[in-house]
Amino acid sequence: MPEADSTLEDELVRLMDQHERPIYNFLLALLRDTDVALDCAQDTFLRAYENLRKGKPVNGQWLFKVARNRAMDEFRRRRRVQPELDKLEQIAVHESTDRVMAVRSVMERLSTVDREVLYLFDIAGFKTDEIGAMLGIRGSAVRQRLSRARERFRFLYGTEP
Repeated sequence: MPEADSTLEDELVRLMDQHERPIYNFLLALLRDTDVALDCAQDTFLRAYENLRKGKPVNGQWLFKVARNRAMDEFRRRRRVQPELDKLEQIAVHESTDRVMAVRSVMERLSTVDREVLYLFDIAGFKTDEIGAMLGIRGSAVRQRLSRARERFRFLYGTEP
């Protein structure tokens, strides 16, 4: 039995080595709170370990789906705690002319749905059909969301000072 636990732990360590930073960055992009993103990432890998113990497969796509679901749980919890707070509309635009700061500023101004699809496709490198499986929608719907998110990004980026 200890050998089986060692194999599970080795698999979890391999998954964490490969996906921990991308999962955390994804959650941070969605939640914009380092502590909450870290908590959600830890919970994601705890759930991965539980799945591995049950003999179920765990891969990067599965991890991103679980992480996204944890972020959505956190958004629901925030709405219950602070129902009138809509952080997306209260974010100030950065005054920096630095390109990185301008991109971050635009990303913060986008909706969660736009940030999510842009992050999963352009940063995490998932294909549209993989993203669709994570979000529970068809690949064609992801392509449409991606196109619209890029259009909104370009518009906001063009209005940056």
